[in-house]
Amino acid sequence: MKEYELLTKVIVSSMIAIIVFLPIILTAILRKKKDPLKKYTSGLVLYLSTQHLFIGLLGSVVGYIFTLIGIYGCDLGSDIYFLFIFIVLALAGTYICICCMLEVIILELDSLTIVSPMRPENKIYFYELSHIRYYENRTLNYYLSTKKILEGYINTKKVFSIDEGFSGFFILYYLLVNAGKIEKTQIKEEFVVTEQPSNMLRNFFGVVFFGSMLVAAVVFRDEVDRISCLIILGFFLLFISVLIRALLWKITVTYSTLHIRGFCGQVSLCSICDITTVIEEQNYITLYSGKRKVVKVCKDYKNFELLQNRLENENIMFYRTY
Repeated sequence: MKEYELLTKVIVSSMIAIIVFLPIILTAILRKKKDPLKKYTSGLVLYLSTQHLFIGLLGSVVGYIFTLIGIYGCDLGSDIYFLFIFIVLALAGTYICICCMLEVIILELDSLTIVSPMRPENKIYFYELSHIRYYENRTLNYYLSTKKILEGYINTKKVFSIDEGFSGFFILYYLLVNAGKIEKTQIKEEFVVTEQPSNMLRNFFGVVFFGSMLVAAVVFRDEVDRISCLIILGFFLLFISVLIRALLWKITVTYSTLHIRGFCGQVSLCSICDITTVIEEQNYITLYSGKRKVVKVCKDYKNFELLQNRLENENIMFYRTY
């Protein structure tokens, strides 16, 4: 009986390894053999840097290792829901790896073409662009956010967002500079700083995923042990609390005032002229009025660069602590 259980675990772990790592290997072979410029007379191919690929591989390897620990250390019957979490992590890493290897930008003298497995091929001519925003997100958190970003617009519609994670980013930058499309700084009087929609969507899926796992654990409570239920409940509460905080937090910037809505929903007002100092940390900036802390703002928030430019335009002193 024990030999049968061991054989079953070996087969299951081998199948998961094939599902997780075989698509990555096949995609790498396809990328090596495929010539993205085959349909073009000339051009330059911009690939995502290997750091992005490293993040995906790390997710796949860590997810698979924890899956192996679960398979050989737990009961496949009662703990199968718990193992599902790590399998999803490994598959998410596989998906990131595939997207990183297949997403390229074909750069020509008068246009760029974005080729991605997540959306249809999109060719954009430079003369179609009404303006391009270029900004720097001053952070050292290299793997989570990049420093230099180009966002292209046709009227008010954003048609691309390219960061320096792509090789050849500065070649594209100087082509767009010569085309006279780039707005290096952008000063806006009124805007809203919020959590990134992608982060809120990720937290929402986390709530749905762990919520469904929790419901399944309750329905099959006789087959799921208490520790697994507590772990799933902990993840569910974590994601739902982060989602609620992200939905509530907001800074509305007007001509002269900051309207700050905190994580608990309370609203406070602060005049921009009352802000005396900005302390810049690695991933945050903190606004002070004298010695009083007004608000802490993450550099990854939507429209953060507009807030940064606005504060600098008001001649408020920035002090870096890193």
